[in-house]
Amino acid sequence: MFVLKFFKKHESGLFSHVVSCQHYEKHVRENGVTTITIYKSEFTENGIEFHISKEDDREHYYQCYIENIAGKTIDKVNVYLGA
Repeated sequence: MFVLKFFKKHESGLFSHVVSCQHYEKHVRENGVTTITIYKSEFTENGIEFHISKEDDREHYYQCYIENIAGKTIDKVNVYLGA
């Protein structure tokens, strides 16, 4: 089990979106956008995509922290570090 915390800047401050999943994948695209796909189980092929990039719009986040079941941060993706 993993917990992913996505962050974006909003006119009223910082906005976060927290999700949990059984499995996730990271992909860095040629345009510099990192796509994180989360899956409900390891046997599910359909996932939900989140995008990390410098784009300042409703669909892109600028940072993501990934925690394991013990609550320890095991990975971090942001617009400056990439995947």
